[in-house]
Amino acid sequence: MQGIAYLVLNDMTTSLSLPKDCLQRFILKDLHVRGQWIHLDHAYTAIQSIHPYPITIRMLIGEALAASALISSTLKYEGRTTLQIEGPGTIKLLLAQCNHLFHLRGLAKWDENIDLASTTPLFSKAQCLISITQATSQETYNGIVPLEYDNLALCLESYFQQSEQLPTKFYFASTHEHIVGLMLQSLPDDAMTEDMWQHVTCLADTLTQPELLSVAPMALMHRLFHGEDMQWFVESPVEFKCSCSKEKSEKAVITFGEEEVMDVFNSTSTLVVNCEFCNQSYEFDKIDAYRIFHPLPDSSQSSH
Repeated sequence: MQGIAYLVLNDMTTSLSLPKDCLQRFILKDLHVRGQWIHLDHAYTAIQSIHPYPITIRMLIGEALAASALISSTLKYEGRTTLQIEGPGTIKLLLAQCNHLFHLRGLAKWDENIDLASTTPLFSKAQCLISITQATSQETYNGIVPLEYDNLALCLESYFQQSEQLPTKFYFASTHEHIVGLMLQSLPDDAMTEDMWQHVTCLADTLTQPELLSVAPMALMHRLFHGEDMQWFVESPVEFKCSCSKEKSEKAVITFGEEEVMDVFNSTSTLVVNCEFCNQSYEFDKIDAYRIFHPLPDSSQSSH
């Protein structure tokens, strides 16, 4: 199993001219390849302001957030992309979500008794789930594969090869406050040949982390593929924004059942539901709880 390694660069490495908190899409027309580039700035540091993760975990979440947005940008419909890695190893849970508005949120849980600087595999015996939910129908597509690598980029490439049969490459570069990601993927039109893909990956594999962190996307792609015909699309803003709400918290309360919830008020006057993504708390008293389990009839549907 390949080990994970992070090159922790000085934040000054990231150029001030690099577009911040945005995603940009492009197509290499003659090579039948689509690409997505992303830079997370405030959307990345917002996670750390909520949960003070160790640097290894922080960068891993940053990669997962970037990956969820890159994958979401390939969808043709409104919905939500969820990237979830779960297993018994050092990383118990890595979860990142992105919707069609490029609102991101994520969290991680790990074995705090293990030294993250050790050679212990982070993803031992873990599985990778990519879930895509359509906003209109709430229909969900799930793809799951066992993880064979201790590196998120390689894990995702393996997922797309096994689950989607689409040749895909991911590249990430991180600092304490920035993360840049690049995804290259064969267009699902069966026109790309093996030689074309090998040409693309050979050029892309020459990328260095300092280049990813300091060169704007158009200049970067021109540097790699200066002889190719490229089509660029309008950039999309990306932000950290949780989708939790009081209403969703009420639905969470219902799942515990009325008897168990009411028993809580024997020892306290307030029931608190906390969102693990953003640390927002929603409080309910006994009257609120009774209303949740015994809602008033909808007046709009009552007969007159």
